[in-house]
Amino acid sequence: MMSKILKPFTYFSEKQLILVGLVAHFLFSYLAYLQGGSFFSLVSYQRAAEEFSFPSILYQNSVHVILAILIYFVVGKIIYSKTRFIDIVATVLVARTAFYGIILVTMLPFITKTLADIENAVEAKDYIAIQNATTMVVMMLFTVAALAFMALMFYYMYQGFKTATNSKTTKRLLVFIMTTIVLVMITTLVFQLIPYRI
Repeated sequence: MMSKILKPFTYFSEKQLILVGLVAHFLFSYLAYLQGGSFFSLVSYQRAAEEFSFPSILYQNSVHVILAILIYFVVGKIIYSKTRFIDIVATVLVARTAFYGIILVTMLPFITKTLADIENAVEAKDYIAIQNATTMVVMMLFTVAALAFMALMFYYMYQGFKTATNSKTTKRLLVFIMTTIVLVMITTLVFQLIPYRI
């Protein structure tokens, strides 16, 4: 069972993975809307200072997914001409599903309360309240969990990209790393260039 979780691209078809990824894409975009969250980059999920409609949240999330698919596909084609678009789509959607674990963590009652307390403290400029030991421990746990889900996303990205591009060398790994860095930078800047709501 664990091997299927760690290597889904080996055990499941592209269509199965895409179906799961699309369901997660819409479901967690909706949960993000209910939480008042937003997706301002591929690696960013945060509570928004302003309210967004569900179509806007879905649009934000979709922009990052589409950019990731296009960039990985173009690079994949350059390094391996037999790279299939459907494999890259499955890769990105499955990897993104791992990232959504952050949304589940923020739904935990004690996390929700702590985040709300921090927001209130910042608004009131009561920085002593933020230094409360319990608050700091909860935020540390949240940070560790968020980093773990983010790492899992990039792990899936690499596993899928490696399979799609038949990558077996260190050089290909470096190509993936550089592509991912560029992708994160692009998705961080994209909403400074285009509207982030519809």
